[in-house]
Amino acid sequence: MHYFRVPKPYWKDRMAKMAAAGLNAIQTYISWNMHEPQPGVYNFEDGNDFAAYLQLAQEMGFVVILRVGPYIDSERDLGGLPFWLLQKNPHMRLRTNDPSYLQYVDRWLDVLLPKVKPLLYVNGGPVITVQVENEYGSYYACDFDYMHHLRDKFRQQLGKDVVLFTTDGGTEGFLKCGKVDGLYSTVDFGSGSLRSTKLLLQ
Repeated sequence: MHYFRVPKPYWKDRMAKMAAAGLNAIQTYISWNMHEPQPGVYNFEDGNDFAAYLQLAQEMGFVVILRVGPYIDSERDLGGLPFWLLQKNPHMRLRTNDPSYLQYVDRWLDVLLPKVKPLLYVNGGPVITVQVENEYGSYYACDFDYMHHLRDKFRQQLGKDVVLFTTDGGTEGFLKCGKVDGLYSTVDFGSGSLRSTKLLLQ
């Protein structure tokens, strides 16, 4: 359940329904474009208060899988990246080591990740694991310098005790560019799909 898709007054109700269904974990993305609608202007209030959302999840007995991005897909415009990135540089190579992109990614992560750190399980919070990027193996760029930069940035900000992971499609082809040294690799797949059987057996 994604906090930005459910009005804040309904968070507790939806979590109660999830608990009644026997669930014990919640996963949510963090949508950069919701929190930085204009360059350097941040909003973590009301329905954007992801920290309050995660704290409520903990009170309701859930652990949390946090999918930070910066790119999240999630059927969002630009995959949750702010529209204004392309105003800054129409030729910006998104999701790569392009300095014109990374300067804004780094600035965003320097704001976001210190807010995440107190919510980690190791610090008494509900977050048991944090995803870096999202399904990068499906992206054309295959820029390992970019993924290594993100990995190092997350480690620097969150510490060595948090479990960081990537998620990619359930075939070896997607893992070619999505798998990163030092990050736990996971795959996703649709219900009834057999394409991940080989990977799951390894």
